[in-house]
Amino acid sequence: MKLFLACSPGLEQPLEEEARERGLKARAVPGGVEAEGAPDAHEEANLWLRCATRVWVRVVEVGQPAELARVSLGAFLPKGRPIALDCPPRWQSAAERAWGRSSAHGLQVLLREDERGRCQVSVDSSGELLHVRGYRQELFKAPLRETLAAGVLRRAGYRTLILLGKFVGG
Repeated sequence: MKLFLACSPGLEQPLEEEARERGLKARAVPGGVEAEGAPDAHEEANLWLRCATRVWVRVVEVGQPAELARVSLGAFLPKGRPIALDCPPRWQSAAERAWGRSSAHGLQVLLREDERGRCQVSVDSSGELLHVRGYRQELFKAPLRETLAAGVLRRAGYRTLILLGKFVGG
């Protein structure tokens, strides 16, 4: 499975290290890390990567808008669930014909066109940003997102992990 692990600017290297430690083949690029792993790699990445802000599953790369009709998002898109398209204008109508009209509250589907005119189709596997992982009982305004804090600590050389509520390492 091919992934794009998004992160805050400047934290690409710590995220690359973290992804490699989790068994992914990873390469830092501006804005995140391109990674490859097992078929369930996106689930592991969402659960364990502390520096990532979002995990995108790279579904396919196509050369022409008409090719989108052959791209199935069924593995990621439950039947009847709306999608939220983010794509260049020349790809918009073909994407809507292939997967349905865009909705503000749907599964995020991202299409990015490169300089050759080819388009990468990616699906958001995270839902909310990963600093909101749903484990808190009470929510407060934090001065720093946990994903950013984890990346800053990693850049500073701090490698302590928290496993099952216990500190490991140092």
